Amino acid sequence: MSKRKDNKESSSSNQYGKKSVLINIGWKMFERSSSLIITFLIQILLARILAPSDFGLAAMITVFVTLSTIFVSGGLSSALIQKKDADELDFSTIFWLNIGVSGILYLILFVTAPMISQFLGYPQLTLMLRVLSLKLLISAVNSIQTAYISKNMMFRFYFYSTLSGKIASGIVGITIAVLGGGAWALIGQALSLQFLETVVLWSKAKWRPRKKFSLERARNLYSFAWKIMLMTFIEAIRDQLRNLLIGKKYSSEALAYYDKGFLFPTNIVTNISSSLTAVMFPVLSNAQDNKDKALALCRRWLSVFTYSVLPVLVGLIMTANQLVSVILTEKWLPSVPYLQLACIAYIAWIIEVPIRETLKSLGHAGAILNMQVIKTIVALIVLFMVMNYGVMAIAISGVGLGLFNVTVSIYVGSKLFQYNLKRLLYDTLPTIALNILMGCSVYVVSQLTVSDKYLLIIQIFTGVIVYVFASIVTRNKNYLYVKELFQTVISRRRKSME
Repeated sequence: MSKRKDNKESSSSNQYGKKSVLINIGWKMFERSSSLIITFLIQILLARILAPSDFGLAAMITVFVTLSTIFVSGGLSSALIQKKDADELDFSTIFWLNIGVSGILYLILFVTAPMISQFLGYPQLTLMLRVLSLKLLISAVNSIQTAYISKNMMFRFYFYSTLSGKIASGIVGITIAVLGGGAWALIGQALSLQFLETVVLWSKAKWRPRKKFSLERARNLYSFAWKIMLMTFIEAIRDQLRNLLIGKKYSSEALAYYDKGFLFPTNIVTNISSSLTAVMFPVLSNAQDNKDKALALCRRWLSVFTYSVLPVLVGLIMTANQLVSVILTEKWLPSVPYLQLACIAYIAWIIEVPIRETLKSLGHAGAILNMQVIKTIVALIVLFMVMNYGVMAIAISGVGLGLFNVTVSIYVGSKLFQYNLKRLLYDTLPTIALNILMGCSVYVVSQLTVSDKYLLIIQIFTGVIVYVFASIVTRNKNYLYVKELFQTVISRRRKSME
């Protein structure tokens, strides 16, 4: 018995060891980077074919589907990962529970779709919402698959599902757009993506639900999950309500420009974030009994996250005009100021995520919920104060809210696992200095009088060279860590091919 226990602990240690973490981060990074490239290509093509109003219509109904999906996957998958000894009964129980909940939510959206479309002032949204809501039923299966894969550190399967799903769904969306389907192209793309990714994971992961259910296990998992679920729902209300109010109060075109301004920063930041979160959350959960280790992991996570994402955000701010003009065409130029403001807001968000996920892994779901309630109350008050002053006022308020949110996160982090402002500055100041140098360099070359296309190339080239060169010269610790990551992954890949 003791020997079996030792073997189990040894296996768990190997699973969450440094080498395993590096390899799985590598797989997740490959999956997210390929996803990012394909997503951008598809979005660029769709932005050139479709009108801004089409994107606005799709964005309005996405609000309702996004909020509903939280009750299917918002906290239960995290509960399965966070539970150290989650077994087959736990996974099967949550699977069947998800199926039932998603069915009820779909019926609710199906019945209320005419009322929602009437409220928004666009009758054509009724059928669109009913079709897009089918994502709920697929998410019920997908959320358990992703929890199982994350729990067992099998991130290579994400690569296969994402690559095939993105390409196939992109073809679906572009085909509908070329045939004149308008907003239906975006709905077809989103729905087919969820379906195809789920099918590939189903075939690759080999996990299948058993015909068993435990009410006691469901209660135990929900005791953790409901707080995460409610926290995620509150956070989504805070973010999605802006889109809903802009579409309702102003126009679908205004919403499209606002939403498109978030396209580049959102896709880049969330893709990198999900890569690190998917790997680090189970690792942190495994270290939940050791606060010192959890603190060290959080600091490493936040340092690498900042080093990877901050230069992208700074680069987007400096190249926004050329980027939108060249890639999305001039009809999308009104989205430039929203893009720049979104980047500034995300600078605060990249600090929030590691702190929040560390709190979650340590079991402080109640603290996270309290944080989100405070942030949301403040956000709603600010939103209703500025909503009559135009879409730009709403976007600017998002920057101020970002600063408020990160202040709250640092305060709670310092209380519960000693991650304070002093440690934050120590972890991020070298990266901030590199980004100031890079930003100034890009600004200098932006004064050249050449076409937008060539200027964009020069700006990107200058930014990358300056950032990498400065990292090498200063021997930045995050640069060395990322370098080690890629060397480890490439070495492992070569050995597997021999």
